[in-house]
Amino acid sequence: MRQRHASAWVAAALGALFIALTPFLAACQSQPEEREDTGATPTPPGLVDTGAGTGESAAITIPQCDAVNPAAEAEQTDFLTSFGRERITAKFGETDRAMFNEFATPGALTAVKSVVQERSCNWVIYLDSVYLYQLTAELPQSAMQPLINDLRGADFAESTRGPATVFTKTIATGDMRGAIGVSHSFVGDVWIVLIENAANSYEQSAVDAILAANPSLARTVTTSCVDHAAKPAIERAAAQLAAAGDHGHDVHRAIELAEHTFDACMPLSWALLPASADRDSTAARVLLFHYGDFVGSDSDTALEGTVTVTRVSKYALRADYQSDAGDAHSTFTWAPETKSVVREGALPPT
Repeated sequence: MRQRHASAWVAAALGALFIALTPFLAACQSQPEEREDTGATPTPPGLVDTGAGTGESAAITIPQCDAVNPAAEAEQTDFLTSFGRERITAKFGETDRAMFNEFATPGALTAVKSVVQERSCNWVIYLDSVYLYQLTAELPQSAMQPLINDLRGADFAESTRGPATVFTKTIATGDMRGAIGVSHSFVGDVWIVLIENAANSYEQSAVDAILAANPSLARTVTTSCVDHAAKPAIERAAAQLAAAGDHGHDVHRAIELAEHTFDACMPLSWALLPASADRDSTAARVLLFHYGDFVGSDSDTALEGTVTVTRVSKYALRADYQSDAGDAHSTFTWAPETKSVVREGALPPT
C-alpha cells in the first residue's frame, strides 16, 4: 500500500511539472516567418483587375436563380402571370448543364471542369421555342485565360462593359430554335454564360447581379450600359455625318425621339435623325448603334418620306419606308463575324 501511494505521488508531481513547463516549451517553438505583401497578382491580358490587392480574394457569392439575373426573372414573372403558371409544363429554376454542353466551345468544356462553384438556371419567358439559360461560375484565373484565348479564336465578338469583358456569338441551329445567342462575360473570378434566343439582352443584368452580391468586385470604376444616354451618342453620330459633308439635321429632335429606341444594352438599336425644320423636308436618317456605339446609318443620304423602324430581334431591325416615289422595306442585322450591319431588302427610290 505504501509503495502504491508513493508511485501515485511521483506521477502527480511529474504531471504538474509537465503542465508548468508547457507554455515555456511552446514559446521555444520556431514561429512561421511573416511574408511581406508585395502587391496584387498581375491580371492576365483581357481581364479587369477587381481584386482587393492584398493577396487574398474575398469569397464569391453566386445568387440563387431568382436573383442571379433580375431582367430574366422579371420577364418570366410577367409571362407566368399573363399566360398562367398552371399551364406551364416546362421546368424553370435551377437546372443542369445540358444547354451549356450543347453550345459550349471545346475550351469552355475544359474550363468548366475547373470551376470552384457554379449555378445553372433556366427561365420560361415564352413557349417551347424560346430558351433562356445561364451558367454562373467561379473560375480560377489559371483556367480563365486559356478560355478567353479559346473564345478569341472561335469568332466571338469581344467588347468591354464596365468591369466586364464580354464575348458574344450567334449560332444558327437549323431547327425550331432558330438563331441562338451565346455570350461569355468575365468579371473578377466570375464567369457568366448566357444561351438564349429571346428578344432582349441579359448580359448587363447578370453582371449587375454579381456586382451587387460581391461589392469587392466593384472596386474599379464601373459603368452600366443602362447609364449610357442617347444624347452624347447621337451628338457624336451627327458630328461624324457632318464631317462627311452631311449637314442640316435636327439633333435636338433626334435626342427626344431616341428615348424609346436607343439602347446601349442591345447589340443593335436605332435613332431617327430628322432634317432641320428650316430645310422644309421630311428626310431622315436612321442611325444604327451597337451597344451604344454608332456603326452607320440606313443609307448614304437622307431619304425623303417617312420611315418606321421596328425590332425583329435584338440583332435585327426592320425599316418600312413610305414616300411619293414608292414604298420599300429593309432589314438591318448586326453581323458579329464582320462587326458590321448588313442590310437586306430595298430602299425607296431617290
